[in-house]
This record gives sequence, C-alpha cells and structure tokens, in this order.
Amino acid sequence: TEIYTLSLHDALPILIDSTTYKQDKTLNKSDFSLLKDLGKKKLIEINIPWVVYKEATTSSVQESQNDFQQAINKLISLDKKGVHPNHYNDIIKYVKKINELKIDFEESVKRLWDEFIKDSNAILHPFNPKHSTKVFENYFSGGEPFKSLKNRDDIPDAFIYALIKDISRKNKLVLISNDTNLSDKCGPDKNILIFKTLKDFYSSMVFESINEKYKSLLKVEKYNDALQFLQCCENVIKKEALSFANSISHIEFEEPSLKSENNEGTIIGYGADEVRVKWKDAKNIAEQIFLPIEVSGLALIDYFIFKADYWIYENRPQIADDWNEHFYRVEQECRMTLFITLNFNIEQMLEMKKNDEELELQINSFDTVRLD
Repeated sequence: TEIYTLSLHDALPILIDSTTYKQDKTLNKSDFSLLKDLGKKKLIEINIPWVVYKEATTSSVQESQNDFQQAINKLISLDKKGVHPNHYNDIIKYVKKINELKIDFEESVKRLWDEFIKDSNAILHPFNPKHSTKVFENYFSGGEPFKSLKNRDDIPDAFIYALIKDISRKNKLVLISNDTNLSDKCGPDKNILIFKTLKDFYSSMVFESINEKYKSLLKVEKYNDALQFLQCCENVIKKEALSFANSISHIEFEEPSLKSENNEGTIIGYGADEVRVKWKDAKNIAEQIFLPIEVSGLALIDYFIFKADYWIYENRPQIADDWNEHFYRVEQECRMTLFITLNFNIEQMLEMKKNDEELELQINSFDTVRLD
C-alpha cells in the first residue's frame, strides 16, 4: 500500500460519489461533521461534481416533498381512525396553517448544501461542456468508464470520471465510491486513492498524516473539560435515556437477524432496565462531543414473515395472525439493545459548567437496535 504523506501546506483533494451523500442527507452526522471540519481547517479539499450535486439534492427534494405530503394526508385521514370531530376540526386548522407555510423544499435543500459548501471550503464544480465530447465519444465506443456500448446508465458516472481524471492528472486524489465500475476504471491510475466509505478512508494510512495535523488543531483541554462536566451529569443522561426508551411505542426498526421481509419490524412497547454510557467511545468532532449510549430492556415487537419462509426455520416464532395469503404476523417478546448517539456542543457545556447550571437533555430517537 502506498503511503501518502501530507505536508503542512497541502490540502488533499477528495471526491465523493452521490451514494455516500445520500446516506447522510443532513450532511451532519459524525462522518460528514469530520469531513466538513477537515475542509474548514484546509486539511482536505472537497471536490463536488455538478452531477453528484444534482443527484444528491434532487433526491433530497423529492423525498422531502413526498414525506411532507404523506404526513399531511395521514393527519387529514385521522377522522377515519376514530378521532372525535371536535379534535379533528382542530387538527384540520393546523394542517391548513402548515400548508400556508408553502415550504420551498428546493430552496431549503439548496440552503443546506450552500452552508455545507461554505463551511467546508468545498469546491462545487459547474457542469463542464468540454467534457461532453469525450463522454459521448466513449458512450458510442464503449470507452472508459462505460461498461458497454451506448450504456445510458453510465452517462452520469462518465462526467464524474472526466472530472476525476482532470484532478488526478495534477494531484493525488482520494475517491470515496462504492460503485464497482467507477472504482475499477479509476484503479489503474496511481494518483487516485480509492475507498468504499468515509470510514474506510478515516481508518487508512492515507489519513494518518491528516489526522495527526487535525488532532493538533483541536482544543483538547476544552474537550476534556466538557466531557468531565458530562460525566458529572451521568445520572441525568441515564434518567432521560430510560424515560425515552420506556416511552417507545409502535416505532419501526431494522435488524439483520430479524426473520422478516427486509429485516423490518415494529417495536410495540419497550421496558428498559439498564443504561450504559460509553465514555471511552466518546468522540470530539467539529467542536461537539458525540457520546454513544446503550439501553437494554425487554421489547414487544411484531413483524411480517413469508409463509413459505416461516416453515424453514427450526425455532419458529409464535404466529399472532394469519395476515393474508402471503404473510404471517408474528408478535414476540425479546431482549433488545438500543444504540443512541448523543451530541453536545463543547462551548455550551463549558458555559453551563462555568455558570453551575444543570444539564438539560431530551432524547427523541435511537440510531440502531440489536436483538439480544
């Protein structure tokens, strides 16, 4: 493996495909918070192709519009669920107020991306007409990165590939892509360092010199002081985690070991009995503390299982309902662990510590679950 050494004045160019951006549409989870901060400190140079930007933003806009309309439709249909007419009339009034907001999701998503680009010092590359001739020559000839002649599905990747080659002719470039074809076509270029995910990049030797510089720029004392304050508030954190977990009702989840279609199920109810705060796994990213906690307890879950699949298993769960001609509905109790990541602003924690204030905390969601 080639080791790339970063000098004090280098900013390593990095280009990320649209799939990775779509996995964190908020651009604010830990991997992207770190990416943004690295760009802000000019340790990396984030290059965003126009095609990637359009693919990611249009996907966000479409999903936001669909989810918003579905939420409105569900509220409007509450009269069919047994809601009293007086309360239903109040709900409709609020629905009308929500509709009057006239939320421009395109502008909202654009604003989110504009802020990300500004905060990370990223470069949004406009569409380059000069690439078109080469792209369509390869389209008709089956040249790189097309898998075959006239493969329309590869056209977006072809424009991304053209920008990648422009950059790699002059500099080392980190490519974050889980696209096998694009990675294979870029693989022979020794100036292109390919990783499937941001996590793979962060754990690589390529990132080591960047990380050392990054660590030196972080204010370690502030982090330690803020973390110490939180450790003094451990009882508050555990109390809120228990309260949140015990309030869970009819929440959907995914778990790889669940014997359902797409490994999906619903937590009908949850009784928590233990909270573990993972202090050793806390991370200092972008002036925030990301603190993982685990909540264990007894869950009542239900899920749907193909009838044909049900009889294959040796330890078959109890059938709750013969749902339809294809599925059984299964309802069972099981031990379950909830994984939650809390994030705290370091400056706010230090201010609270200075003023001898108590920690105020509200937990509204979990990251993942594990059936124990």
